[in-house]
Amino acid sequence: MAIESGIRFIGMETNAYERLIKSLMMLKKPREEILEVVDAAVRKFPLAEEFPLIKGILYWEAKDYLRAEACFQQGEKLRGKADDQLAVCMSDNAQRLWPYVYLYMGRLAQLRFDEAAAVEFFRKGLQIYPYEENLLGAFWPCLKKLSPVDGIQALNGLYDAGTDAAFLARVLEKNQGGQVYLYYAKQAGLRPDSVSGYIAAGRFDAAAASLAEQLARLY
Repeated sequence: MAIESGIRFIGMETNAYERLIKSLMMLKKPREEILEVVDAAVRKFPLAEEFPLIKGILYWEAKDYLRAEACFQQGEKLRGKADDQLAVCMSDNAQRLWPYVYLYMGRLAQLRFDEAAAVEFFRKGLQIYPYEENLLGAFWPCLKKLSPVDGIQALNGLYDAGTDAAFLARVLEKNQGGQVYLYYAKQAGLRPDSVSGYIAAGRFDAAAASLAEQLARLY
């Protein structure tokens, strides 16, 4: 009804379409039905970058990676375009989507064995939202190929080594962060138990021995 009313909501022009699309997704409507609404939104707001991004995410979920990439690239070309048009006072509703889009674009680059492009996409996403764990988890294997010192320097370019240390330690512990994990755990004042520390450092033999010792004491 809001869309059909023709009323212009200043600063919230795209909001009704976004809510309609989100509602259709939550109701698990057929993808084709949702895409029809997205295409209608694109026609009405050709400068709004969020709708090509949403369309790309829908294609990504359908494993239609070539179409997804084309939509993401279209959205990237539109970044900031609406702001250049004085007649269009739309709010930036795409900002929340970009971290996930850059995650997908990075993974697409990895499928093409373009590691440099993947690193750049992951970095762009983390610059927007550094606390997206999946994005950092995808970025870490790229940094893991570097020396621990270079890996730490790369992360310190995105994070505060003091205030963000606990977050980094938590994510790196899940992703076998090795010496880099141990560095941030120390910065955060954490004391990883011997099993977690060995696993993080890639010493699975020592982790198994430590766990066996702990179990023996328990029994």
